[in-house]
Amino acid sequence: MKKIYLLLFISLLINCTSTKVYVKDEYRLRQINKIAVIPFLCNRPEIGYNISSSLSSNLVASRFRIIERTQLYRILEEHGLSLTGVIEDYSILIGKLKGIDALVVGNATVSSGWAGTAFGGYIDYVSNCSVRMVDIETGEVLLATNFTAETASTIKGVTTASEVGEALAKKIAQY
Repeated sequence: MKKIYLLLFISLLINCTSTKVYVKDEYRLRQINKIAVIPFLCNRPEIGYNISSSLSSNLVASRFRIIERTQLYRILEEHGLSLTGVIEDYSILIGKLKGIDALVVGNATVSSGWAGTAFGGYIDYVSNCSVRMVDIETGEVLLATNFTAETASTIKGVTTASEVGEALAKKIAQY
Protein backbone atom coordinates (compact mmCIF):
# COMPACT_ATOMS: atom_id res chain seq x y z
CA MET A 1 0.00 0.00 0.00
CA LYS A 2 2.86 2.39 0.81
CA LYS A 3 4.35 1.72 -2.63
CA ILE A 4 1.08 2.67 -4.30
CA TYR A 5 0.91 5.96 -2.38
CA LEU A 6 4.56 6.65 -3.18
CA LEU A 7 4.08 6.00 -6.91
CA LEU A 8 0.93 8.11 -6.96
CA PHE A 9 2.68 10.91 -5.13
CA ILE A 10 5.69 10.84 -7.49
CA SER A 11 3.48 10.87 -10.58
CA LEU A 12 1.55 13.84 -9.21
CA LEU A 13 4.75 15.73 -8.42
CA ILE A 14 5.94 15.53 -12.00
CA ASN A 15 3.07 17.74 -13.20
CA CYS A 16 2.44 19.88 -10.16
CA THR A 17 4.35 23.02 -11.05
CA SER A 18 5.26 25.01 -14.08
CA THR A 19 7.70 27.77 -14.84
CA LYS A 20 8.12 29.66 -18.08
CA VAL A 21 10.72 32.24 -19.01
CA TYR A 22 10.12 35.25 -21.25
CA VAL A 23 13.09 37.22 -22.52
CA LYS A 24 12.55 40.66 -24.06
CA ASP A 25 16.08 41.48 -25.26
CA GLU A 26 18.54 38.60 -25.03
CA TYR A 27 21.45 40.76 -26.24
CA ARG A 28 20.90 43.30 -23.43
CA LEU A 29 20.29 40.52 -20.92
CA ARG A 30 23.72 39.06 -21.75
CA GLN A 31 25.26 42.42 -20.79
CA ILE A 32 23.76 42.26 -17.30
CA ASN A 33 26.33 41.20 -14.71
CA LYS A 34 25.53 42.68 -11.30
CA ILE A 35 22.03 42.14 -9.98
CA ALA A 36 20.28 42.85 -6.71
CA VAL A 37 17.35 40.75 -5.55
CA ILE A 38 14.91 42.69 -3.40
CA PRO A 39 12.35 41.02 -1.11
CA PHE A 40 9.22 39.96 -2.97
CA LEU A 41 5.79 41.34 -2.26
CA CYS A 42 3.60 38.59 -0.81
CA ASN A 43 0.41 38.16 1.19
CA ARG A 44 2.73 36.52 3.75
CA PRO A 45 5.75 38.91 3.84
CA GLU A 46 8.08 36.40 5.47
CA ILE A 47 7.47 33.99 2.58
CA GLY A 48 8.24 36.73 0.03
CA TYR A 49 11.47 37.47 1.88
CA ASN A 50 12.38 33.76 1.99
CA ILE A 51 11.70 33.22 -1.72
CA SER A 52 13.89 36.18 -2.67
CA SER A 53 16.64 35.00 -0.30
CA SER A 54 16.56 31.53 -1.78
CA LEU A 55 16.58 32.94 -5.31
CA SER A 56 19.56 35.13 -4.47
CA SER A 57 21.47 32.25 -2.86
CA ASN A 58 20.80 29.92 -5.77
CA LEU A 59 21.83 32.53 -8.35
CA VAL A 60 25.32 32.74 -6.81
CA ALA A 61 26.25 29.67 -8.89
CA SER A 62 25.13 31.42 -12.10
CA ARG A 63 27.04 33.90 -14.26
CA PHE A 64 25.42 36.81 -12.41
CA ARG A 65 27.23 38.67 -9.64
CA ILE A 66 24.77 39.04 -6.79
CA ILE A 67 24.82 42.21 -4.73
CA GLU A 68 24.43 41.18 -1.10
CA ARG A 69 21.43 42.70 0.64
CA THR A 70 23.58 44.63 3.15
CA GLN A 71 25.48 46.15 0.20
CA LEU A 72 22.14 47.07 -1.37
CA TYR A 73 21.10 48.79 1.88
CA ARG A 74 24.33 50.80 1.80
CA ILE A 75 23.84 51.78 -1.86
CA LEU A 76 20.23 52.80 -1.21
CA GLU A 77 21.26 54.81 1.84
CA GLU A 78 23.80 56.72 -0.28
CA HIS A 79 20.89 57.76 -2.50
CA GLY A 80 18.62 58.67 0.42
CA LEU A 81 16.34 55.67 -0.19
CA SER A 82 15.05 52.82 1.93
CA LEU A 83 14.40 49.19 1.02
CA THR A 84 10.78 49.50 2.15
CA GLY A 85 10.13 52.21 -0.40
CA VAL A 86 11.90 50.23 -3.11
CA ILE A 87 9.88 47.09 -2.42
CA GLU A 88 6.68 49.06 -2.87
CA ASP A 89 7.86 50.94 -5.98
CA TYR A 90 11.16 49.89 -7.51
CA SER A 91 10.73 52.46 -10.32
CA ILE A 92 12.19 55.11 -7.99
CA LEU A 93 15.59 53.50 -8.60
CA ILE A 94 15.54 53.59 -12.38
CA GLY A 95 18.47 55.57 -13.69
CA LYS A 96 19.77 56.35 -10.20
CA LEU A 97 21.88 53.43 -8.95
CA LYS A 98 25.47 52.88 -9.98
CA GLY A 99 27.14 49.52 -9.53
CA ILE A 100 23.98 47.49 -10.20
CA ASP A 101 22.90 46.51 -13.72
CA ALA A 102 19.48 45.09 -12.87
CA LEU A 103 16.99 44.54 -10.07
CA VAL A 104 15.18 41.28 -9.58
CA VAL A 105 11.69 41.96 -8.23
CA GLY A 106 8.73 39.69 -7.69
CA ASN A 107 5.34 38.90 -6.24
CA ALA A 108 4.19 35.71 -4.59
CA THR A 109 0.88 34.34 -3.35
CA VAL A 110 0.47 31.87 -0.53
CA SER A 111 -2.77 29.91 -0.73
CA SER A 112 -4.42 27.28 1.38
CA GLY A 113 -5.76 24.14 -0.20
CA TRP A 114 -6.83 20.59 0.44
CA ALA A 115 -3.87 18.25 0.13
CA GLY A 116 -5.67 15.12 1.26
CA THR A 117 -5.64 13.35 4.57
CA ALA A 118 -2.32 11.69 3.73
CA PHE A 119 -0.71 15.14 3.79
CA GLY A 120 -2.50 16.54 6.80
CA GLY A 121 -5.62 18.06 5.24
CA TYR A 122 -5.42 21.75 4.40
CA ILE A 123 -1.96 23.17 3.82
CA ASP A 124 -0.51 26.56 2.97
CA TYR A 125 1.62 26.57 -0.16
CA VAL A 126 3.16 29.00 -2.60
CA SER A 127 0.58 28.89 -5.38
CA ASN A 128 2.08 31.53 -7.63
CA CYS A 129 5.23 33.59 -7.93
CA SER A 130 6.26 35.95 -10.70
CA VAL A 131 9.75 37.39 -11.09
CA ARG A 132 11.07 40.17 -13.29
CA MET A 133 14.60 41.29 -14.02
CA VAL A 134 14.50 45.05 -14.59
CA ASP A 135 17.23 47.02 -16.33
CA ILE A 136 18.25 49.65 -13.77
CA GLU A 137 19.11 52.22 -16.46
CA THR A 138 15.91 52.06 -18.51
CA GLY A 139 13.31 50.37 -16.33
CA GLU A 140 12.70 47.83 -19.09
CA VAL A 141 11.78 44.30 -18.04
CA LEU A 142 14.46 42.12 -19.63
CA LEU A 143 13.32 38.76 -18.31
CA ALA A 144 10.20 37.47 -16.63
CA THR A 145 9.37 34.06 -15.27
CA ASN A 146 6.56 32.52 -13.26
CA PHE A 147 6.15 29.67 -10.86
CA THR A 148 2.67 28.21 -10.66
CA ALA A 149 1.57 25.32 -8.48
CA GLU A 150 -1.39 23.72 -10.18
CA THR A 151 -3.17 22.13 -7.21
CA ALA A 152 -2.76 21.88 -3.47
CA SER A 153 -3.17 18.11 -3.51
CA THR A 154 0.18 17.67 -5.27
CA ILE A 155 2.05 20.38 -3.44
CA LYS A 156 3.11 18.92 -0.11
CA GLY A 157 6.87 19.06 0.08
CA VAL A 158 7.56 20.80 -3.22
CA THR A 159 6.61 24.43 -2.83
CA THR A 160 8.41 25.70 0.17
CA ALA A 161 9.79 29.19 -0.28
CA SER A 162 13.29 27.74 -0.69
CA GLU A 163 12.18 25.39 -3.42
CA VAL A 164 10.33 28.11 -5.30
CA GLY A 165 13.45 30.30 -5.17
CA GLU A 166 15.57 27.41 -6.37
CA ALA A 167 13.21 26.60 -9.28
CA LEU A 168 13.15 30.24 -10.36
CA ALA A 169 16.95 30.55 -10.09
CA LYS A 170 17.41 27.56 -12.38
CA LYS A 171 15.27 29.26 -15.02
CA ILE A 172 17.03 32.62 -14.72
CA ALA A 173 20.51 31.08 -14.64
CA GLN A 174 20.00 29.72 -18.16
CA TYR A 175 20.50 33.25 -19.44
